[in-house]
Amino acid sequence: MNGNGKICSVLFMMLPHNDSRYFFLVVYYLLSSSVEGLCQFVPMDVVYTWVNGSDPDWLRNLRRVKEELIENFYFSRSPNENASCNLFLCAPAKVLVFSPRLPDYISVKYLRMLLPGIHTDAILHHTNLTLPYSASYIFQPRMEDVNILASTHQQITINQEMYSVSIGHWTAEEEAPFSLDFRDTVLARIWARENVTEEVLAAELPAEVKREIEDIVLLRSQLFLLRFKAQEVPERILQMAEEESLQFQGEPMRLFHARLVLRLYFDIPWIKDISSHRFQDNEELRYSLRSLENYAPWVRNVFLVTAGQIPYWLNLENPRLKIVSHYEIFPNKSHLPTFSSPAIESHLHQIPGLSDKFIYFNDDVMLGKPVWPDDFYAETTGQKLYLSWNLPDCHEGCPPSWLHDGTCDPVCNHSECDWDGGDCVGVQLNSTTPWGGLPEEEEETQLCAPLCLNSWLADQYCDNTCNVVDCGFDLGDCGKEILCTLEQIHFFPGTSQYHLRNGTVAGLLNMTHFGPGVSLTQGTYVPNSLVRTVHWSLHDQFAILLLYEGHNATDISFRLNAKDTAGEKTWEFVVSVHTLRPKSSHATRSHVNAAQSMLTPNASVLMSLGALNLTFSTSAIHTSYRETLDMLSKEWVDGLLTNRGVLYKRGLATFHALRIYSNSLASSIVDMKFLTSLNHSHLHPLAAQFNVTVLQSLVAAEDDGDQLVVPNYQGSLVPGRRLMEGFGDSLKYVNRMYNHQYGIEARRVPAHIPHLIDKEIMQELQLSFSKEFDETSSHRIRSPTDMQFAFSYYYYIMSEKKQITSEDLFQEFDVDNSGTWSDREIRTLLSRMVSLPLLMSDIRTFEDLILNCSKHLPPEYFQGSTPAFERYLDSPLPTVSRNLILNCSPVVDQMLAKFGTKPRFKYQVMGDEEATFHMISSNVSLVVRQLDEMRRNPKKFICLNDDKDQDAKDVHLIQALMRDFYESIHPIPSSFEHPAILRNRFLYLRDLQDWLFYRNILRFLTYGLFFVLLLITLLSFLRVQTPSCRALNPPTGEWILPRLLEVIYGQSEINKSNQVKKW
Repeated sequence: MNGNGKICSVLFMMLPHNDSRYFFLVVYYLLSSSVEGLCQFVPMDVVYTWVNGSDPDWLRNLRRVKEELIENFYFSRSPNENASCNLFLCAPAKVLVFSPRLPDYISVKYLRMLLPGIHTDAILHHTNLTLPYSASYIFQPRMEDVNILASTHQQITINQEMYSVSIGHWTAEEEAPFSLDFRDTVLARIWARENVTEEVLAAELPAEVKREIEDIVLLRSQLFLLRFKAQEVPERILQMAEEESLQFQGEPMRLFHARLVLRLYFDIPWIKDISSHRFQDNEELRYSLRSLENYAPWVRNVFLVTAGQIPYWLNLENPRLKIVSHYEIFPNKSHLPTFSSPAIESHLHQIPGLSDKFIYFNDDVMLGKPVWPDDFYAETTGQKLYLSWNLPDCHEGCPPSWLHDGTCDPVCNHSECDWDGGDCVGVQLNSTTPWGGLPEEEEETQLCAPLCLNSWLADQYCDNTCNVVDCGFDLGDCGKEILCTLEQIHFFPGTSQYHLRNGTVAGLLNMTHFGPGVSLTQGTYVPNSLVRTVHWSLHDQFAILLLYEGHNATDISFRLNAKDTAGEKTWEFVVSVHTLRPKSSHATRSHVNAAQSMLTPNASVLMSLGALNLTFSTSAIHTSYRETLDMLSKEWVDGLLTNRGVLYKRGLATFHALRIYSNSLASSIVDMKFLTSLNHSHLHPLAAQFNVTVLQSLVAAEDDGDQLVVPNYQGSLVPGRRLMEGFGDSLKYVNRMYNHQYGIEARRVPAHIPHLIDKEIMQELQLSFSKEFDETSSHRIRSPTDMQFAFSYYYYIMSEKKQITSEDLFQEFDVDNSGTWSDREIRTLLSRMVSLPLLMSDIRTFEDLILNCSKHLPPEYFQGSTPAFERYLDSPLPTVSRNLILNCSPVVDQMLAKFGTKPRFKYQVMGDEEATFHMISSNVSLVVRQLDEMRRNPKKFICLNDDKDQDAKDVHLIQALMRDFYESIHPIPSSFEHPAILRNRFLYLRDLQDWLFYRNILRFLTYGLFFVLLLITLLSFLRVQTPSCRALNPPTGEWILPRLLEVIYGQSEINKSNQVKKW
């Protein structure tokens, strides 16, 4: 069998059984001259990337790299740089922090020379924290002194060394970075309707608790620091708080162990990308290999790329399996070790011995149905590119269609959108700031609602996009009646301390509690970075306070001026605010200008709404809705309701909440990784009534024709999906780069499937973007500036063009190869150049161009005989020869404008109908539903991305459910696995290679020794006889044969030989 026959033997493996049509089709191609074209994309290899995230050596490397990155990140920033304290119950402490650690010989007296505000009785403490930070700190008696010292002396110099000065913070978060544990101190959280001082709290405490306390400090509203006399907080007091017997004014008091944070923790965007949980091995690779052997037996070899690790169950004796370490494919070894999948993927095409076209599998991707090479590549259509949802917008509220459309859109006027694709370059906007009222240093995500610019607030016009809770209902432009639903602060003369409920970003200051004859004249506040704006309506005696989200506890100072019959009066007061949203809300808020729903309550709809787990922002319905949910939880705990009953009643409460005030849906947060399935007949009217374009982000998964599954990454009710931060940012980075290189267009995200990669195209791509790929390779962890592997490869294929010459175009439409264009061929050309229907005027215009060229060109360009039957009877055209067309500039220009470029590579865009992708969360019921959905509707490509909380109580149950699902679809072990009773002796490639090296040496020495002994043995039998014996024996040549026969056959053969010789 020749080479092509061996290659094409793979095709017969792919023939469906008992179907002669495919057999004769293949035979036809094999017997024709199309063998090369038919078989050029086989053989194909498969490449896997895999890592064992529980390996101790690997975890040590990850920890070391993580510490280095965090250290570089922190030391590149000033301690006084704006960093919000996002820790639990975080508040400023009366502590002055010096970093790095001061020398031991530095005393408080010396520090007071540099910082006169330090108290004389202060004690200087030193600490050596674990990497990457060490510091010294001093307690001060007054918070005002700490603020002044930290603001006026941000750095001090001691012996030419710079030391930063910052403020410490108390927190109750147990694993707070850069923090010290104070076992004798707790944070006490109380609930009170009015402000409470230290004296009031001390008076309310039980005597047995009060006598144990050394000091009480008010940190902020309703949060106190309690320092005990003993070295540790008495256990019985903690027990009292846990049993809720320690109360303040009838409400339970919460106690938390206090930690002193010596440096605020910056929100490191990539910190989750290096969490060890991301790399945990759930043995998906085992089942992916089973699916490969079961559904793609035509694959030649499997290359497993690892960080030098070996799965314990992998059969290394399989001849089709080859393990490749990162060191074998990374040209620049300084980029190792790496924990970045884009960095590893960028070098996969450099694996030695890899096929020209290979298929890249991630280890969590497997097959669910049979696949063939033409699922990835076909000779006629080229490579098949599977795309799913749209790419995230470059900026929230700025779709790709708005970019470079000739109009400067303020919401797109951002560097990430290239200033609206250049539309806003050199354009003077009406607003004084680039964001319509938002300061330049503020990010666009700080808009109170998408498409609601700050300049639109309180402009005497009701803007629908601003008519939401977080925008204060357009600061009253949409009517004052609805303002009463905002969180309210009631101002009373004589009260100077107020508190806005945590998480609230829009509050109403009610100033109607003055006596008669008092008129307000002026309201002011001290500017603060978290205040968006304060809208004063003194005539109506109220003010609306709008805040930026995501800030820690802060006090805002106000001054109110008024006059009455006695004269002018002034009141000063402070409002404590805390705008951090609950940590459980990981979704992007969806601001939807929803109309009131007119849906009829239906059991299916209500249970679907109940499963959505909506939590509403402050509004008129908040209290009642929250009380209803609390009541349902209690009834479920008491056994009065089943799960189904809870879903039904919860959905009923949600339904009525939406009817009472549907705009609350605008600030709802879906606290789930996915939205569970909704019925077709209910989802469409729900989306229509509430103006929620949920359907744009759906992936259809038919369930008896009546269900849709919404696998949303972060579960927000917004068009499209919110991707994982690092992954989504790298997509936007490559998209922006391709916008510069190939032009602006709407692009989509590649589906989570195996990807076919052409080595030649990948090498060409990396040469075109060599700097970017080298930077990607150097990243130790996932980075926003990565060249995302599949996305960059897919759109390079789709974006690369080649120029078409006018001669090629003439030949393409000269279908009869006559060297001239007939009237029929000209009509075919025009049908592709102009919009249909083709009008007579279009034909006449094109004919006039040709006629005009024929008048100005030499006769030899168009004279000659016209082939028969090429002209209609009334055609005015001369012979439309090749020379005439190529020298007719107007015709050539029109053709090149329409057909001048064409894709360099053949490709076919496919949808993700045959792909299933799910994010596995910590919700057991949701995971069960997702797994059953995949059992019910098997697809060719399956990807389960592990996104569950590893600290959740049901994490082991979810892992067991996933293993059970894998076993249900791929129960038969593959040839790539050891039997269950065996496991690999070596789990590291270096140990295996060392063992193989010494084994080969030992084998060489053993074989060598054996042959030496064998040679010595033979020589001992063949040695030359001594001289005294030579005379008695035959000559040497005559003696050797009998001697050998004696050794080989024994004495009887010698006798026979002697007899033969005598004879």
